[in-house]
Amino acid sequence: RFESPLPVVLFGDHTRVLKYLDAPFARGADGTQILVTDPRHVLPHYLFYALHTVDLSSYGYARHFKYLKEKSIPIPPIDVQQSIVNKLSVYDTLIKNNNGRMVLLEESLRLLYHKWFVLFQFPGHEHIRVEDGCPEGWKRYTVGEVLTKIPRRASIPKKSYLSDGPIPIVDQSSAFFGGFTADREAKYDTPLPLIVFGDHTRVVKFVDIPFARGADGTQLLYPVSFVSPQFLYCAICHIDVSSFGYTRHFKYLTSTLIVIPPQKITRLFDDLATPILRQIGTLRIQNQRIQKARN
Repeated sequence: RFESPLPVVLFGDHTRVLKYLDAPFARGADGTQILVTDPRHVLPHYLFYALHTVDLSSYGYARHFKYLKEKSIPIPPIDVQQSIVNKLSVYDTLIKNNNGRMVLLEESLRLLYHKWFVLFQFPGHEHIRVEDGCPEGWKRYTVGEVLTKIPRRASIPKKSYLSDGPIPIVDQSSAFFGGFTADREAKYDTPLPLIVFGDHTRVVKFVDIPFARGADGTQLLYPVSFVSPQFLYCAICHIDVSSFGYTRHFKYLTSTLIVIPPQKITRLFDDLATPILRQIGTLRIQNQRIQKARN
């Protein structure tokens, strides 16, 4: 438990992710660097913002802290640092609020799916018999059986990611957008929406805007005609493949059985799920624009 001194800045030696922490925390495994400043000369929050201007993208997969220490950043007087922090914090507050709203929307979608397709409390369930754990007229399929092939385009390697550009890159990282590209030959604009699954990370994303695919491990999933992308996304989010450790998880995902309802029920579910997913996407784009303005 790290309690003092606070606040501090965390730097991911491999990932280059920066975090500002002002509450006690436990440090993760190897590669998490804790950066402490003398607040009489450098405000921790100012350091957090200043380090975002340091470009370490050209070093590929490496230990980046040694390169970070060699870089220089401007250190203005404390009152100027505080003024910068005050202005940029407004943007971060907006981003934080939007993130909170997205979490609540995702949770409402998860609960809706759980109620309808796990507890089988869907509209009209009172009149449907359940036999062997499956409502009458519903069928079981593996995830692989309800997927269809889509045309493959070139993927973008991590070293080629841009910090800005016309086409967002979706990969298997926890951040929804990993970066950007100008390669229009790599753009997926049909069919949409579709689902992205991280083969190593198990991250699941519902993508309804044109994008480019990240490198190795980013699986694109699109359902057959009798299954909607909205339903498939929620079904995959409910599948737990975490027990297989660090491995390729896609083969375990595609062999998992899911229960598919009649299309009438799916359409009713989509009528409720689609506005929720659309609102999440709108908030995500807002955050992207806010981050760009802040930067």
